[in-house]
Amino acid sequence: MAINLFCQPCKSSMKIGTKECRKCGRSLTGSNRFYRVRVKLPSGKWKSKTVPRLNMANKIELQYKTKGVEEDIKIQFEIMTITEVWPEYLKWAKQNKKSWHDDAARYHNHIEKHISGYKLDRVIPHHVQAIINTMYTRMTPRGKPYAPATIKQVLVLVKRIFNWSIKQGYYIGTNPYNSIEMPRFDNSVTNPLPVDALAHIISGAANEAAFWAARADNPETALSQAQTAMAELIRSLKT
Repeated sequence: MAINLFCQPCKSSMKIGTKECRKCGRSLTGSNRFYRVRVKLPSGKWKSKTVPRLNMANKIELQYKTKGVEEDIKIQFEIMTITEVWPEYLKWAKQNKKSWHDDAARYHNHIEKHISGYKLDRVIPHHVQAIINTMYTRMTPRGKPYAPATIKQVLVLVKRIFNWSIKQGYYIGTNPYNSIEMPRFDNSVTNPLPVDALAHIISGAANEAAFWAARADNPETALSQAQTAMAELIRSLKT
């Protein structure tokens, strides 16, 4: 990067302070004095401009420097698209996750159509919400609604792709997943077991536990363990 005196008739450049053109002998003072700014950008291209005043040359040089820095940043950090990131993530997943097949299916079935082709910094919470909305309003290939757990797994994959991209240096922004409220699970019992069957199960388990405790070397300890096990069994049947 440099600012030099410029002789217009012979197109020669000289150091600032030179009084006379060394090539053609023309005076470089007064109205004959021109300044040439010439800067090489990171892309390899040269930018140049000739102006009659030094203060103008300084401003132009600053503009060229700023453009050079911006271009350099762009070259060093070209933001990738989801379409470009996905194959790289999948390579990593195949090496580090036994369930990579599930990730591939979730991406192709639910994520790809919503954000494919978008640059990472262009994916916003709205796009992630669209994935949720679509899964809530459509049926599975078997004709059933998607379970909240399935939707959550898809959203977790979106989160993982962005976090992985940040760690790899592909992206330095925020994760759009962070602004989405996860679907809540419905843990209510939809197919309760018959009461009579439960009663027989519990009764049989209690009788077997009492028999086992009576034959144990330490009946009191065995009885305490049996009671704990029975309480856990009853709790699990309730849920």
